[in-house]
Amino acid sequence: MCCVSDLLSEEPVIHSGRKLTFAAGKDTGRYWDAGAANVHWVIATDEQVEAGINEALSRVKSEGVFVEGNSFSEFVIPDFFIMVAGSEGHKMKGSARRALSRVSAVYISSASTSTGVESIRDLFRGTPLPSLVPFFNSDQLAPLAAYVGAKIRTSHMALTTYG
Repeated sequence: MCCVSDLLSEEPVIHSGRKLTFAAGKDTGRYWDAGAANVHWVIATDEQVEAGINEALSRVKSEGVFVEGNSFSEFVIPDFFIMVAGSEGHKMKGSARRALSRVSAVYISSASTSTGVESIRDLFRGTPLPSLVPFFNSDQLAPLAAYVGAKIRTSHMALTTYG
């Protein structure tokens, strides 16, 4: 599912359900293997992304939705946004750079040492990333999960109390 140019059309294309989205070894397959109730895959040109996201969201009928991709945050304000970075590369996609001001935490997928974490921190210096955003590495999945859980509970309680 890496190359989608032959799948593009005049309108965004949304594939839903295991039959259309499962691919072993790909992100969509990993979502299913991790217990996803459904997976929606948006295939769109840059001009179609917003319409594709809105169409995919119209198919979601539950809370606790996980969305992969930076472009989503340009059109929908996420309750919690984890930016995933690899420690080996020092390039940032434009969509990632535009999303930095909305990031809640940074997960460094391949860094288990403080040197790897620091190289990624250096990459983010001077960007719109909020200064108090915590960084987590691959040895800190449990603390990351606890942080996400605490922030989501707090956000939900605030919405319930003040909404």
